[in-house]
Amino acid sequence: MPPAKSRGATRCGAIAPVVKARSVNITAHRAPHGCVRLPVLVFALALAALSAAPVASAQTDPAQRAAVFAGAGEWVDLYDATIHEPQYVVDQAVAHQVATIYWETSNYHSPADVMYPDDFAQVLALAHAQGIRVVPWYLPGYRNIPLDRRRFAAAIAAGGATPIDGLGVDIEADIVRNRQLRAT
Repeated sequence: MPPAKSRGATRCGAIAPVVKARSVNITAHRAPHGCVRLPVLVFALALAALSAAPVASAQTDPAQRAAVFAGAGEWVDLYDATIHEPQYVVDQAVAHQVATIYWETSNYHSPADVMYPDDFAQVLALAHAQGIRVVPWYLPGYRNIPLDRRRFAAAIAAGGATPIDGLGVDIEADIVRNRQLRAT
């Protein structure tokens, strides 16, 4: 496994670190001005895929659906040492009053559609038992669209019979250098 790393950099300035617990990032959401650069197509694809998946609260009101992403969040990526410690991740979330755990299920260069599925299933069950939402996220590369679609679907289905609470789309990959191509 690669060495543990920290997500010190923010995505579009929208996420600011609040507490650092071992290698798990506890964050709070703050959207600064000018940070609405989310490619509409990717967002629409994620929402469409999510609407077909079993989710904990099948809300039809957009404000209620967006509430999944409100409050403090704990980000766990594939390089965090704690990705193999679901109990620790949930314990930290409880200790820091985290509302949502964001769990990277895969990225465009991972060897599997869902990495560490047993750890994800365990964190999902443990977090839901504590009233904490779980949102799997995927980092698409935008070069292999069928792969990206398959991995989004795998992230949605990663909970099996236990429904996920949302889907996160990491839009920072820049292997397709032309931003306009990434946004279409």
